[in-house]
Amino acid sequence: MLIEIVHDIDEFLSKIDSGSDIHYEIHSAIHGNDTAFVELILYGIGRKSAIVKCSLTEFARWSDEKVRAFGHSNAFENLKAWIYSMRADFEEIAESIGATPGKYDILTIRG
Repeated sequence: MLIEIVHDIDEFLSKIDSGSDIHYEIHSAIHGNDTAFVELILYGIGRKSAIVKCSLTEFARWSDEKVRAFGHSNAFENLKAWIYSMRADFEEIAESIGATPGKYDILTIRG
């Protein structure tokens, strides 16, 4: 089965079958105590029966203004707060297009 990967929600929505379910996952982590990422992955079934996957990722460093704005005295706590905030934002985006938690996966049959 083919998986098509796009990096824009509008492109993703234009490629999926309007009758198929949309699922999402959110991944996040802090690397090296100074950099964090949050990734939203959307999954849908395309009009040509391929899985369509959309990946949106945001990165931040402890020194970024958007992270320091959380106002904790500890940079690590600011990074955690930024992650929680971004996860909530991504969840809101996913739910606004009718996505539910989950994903499509490929079944491999070996003979």
